[in-house]
Amino acid sequence: MYPRLDFRLILEGMLLDPGDMLAIIRVLYLLPLPGKLPFLLLSSLLMPLVMGLLLYLNLQWMNQKLAWGQLSSLGMDLLLFHWLMPVVARDLFNMVH
Repeated sequence: MYPRLDFRLILEGMLLDPGDMLAIIRVLYLLPLPGKLPFLLLSSLLMPLVMGLLLYLNLQWMNQKLAWGQLSSLGMDLLLFHWLMPVVARDLFNMVH
């Protein structure tokens, strides 16, 4: 009924490009999952921590040879998650209630 998500592929994709987290979160928004709102609220709090962990793993995996352009792109993703996710979660909460 629901599309199956291959989390191993998702994790490998995040290690290659943590910016793909944005696309994954967009997909999760579209899935008709029950109880999605608590997940979205929790994700808005945990995303900066998750992105920092992915940055660390990415740097270790690439032997710390990440280009400055990729670092600045990841920094923008961190800002987007930190500031945008609570706003999106609040708007979803307002739509539901």
